[in-house]
Amino acid sequence: MIRTEIDSERSLIRVLGVTEALAALIIPVFYAWDGQASMPRIYTFDDMDELMEGMSSSDYRWEKGYAKTRKGGNLGIYLLGLPC
Repeated sequence: MIRTEIDSERSLIRVLGVTEALAALIIPVFYAWDGQASMPRIYTFDDMDELMEGMSSSDYRWEKGYAKTRKGGNLGIYLLGLPC
């Protein structure tokens, strides 16, 4: 199995060139790292309530909830301000 992975990496380098092959191998790692590094910055409903304190206005109606996938699973939290 290891031999196959080494052979596939060598063929990738031959086809793309060194720079492109490195990019093809490194970019997914940085993409995954960025996603994990962003996780602590996700707001909770309590965080949103604290951020919205003092923003009450008769001009806007605020709505927060979970964005849903087509199958009904939670995709993330949203905050939506709609003019009245």
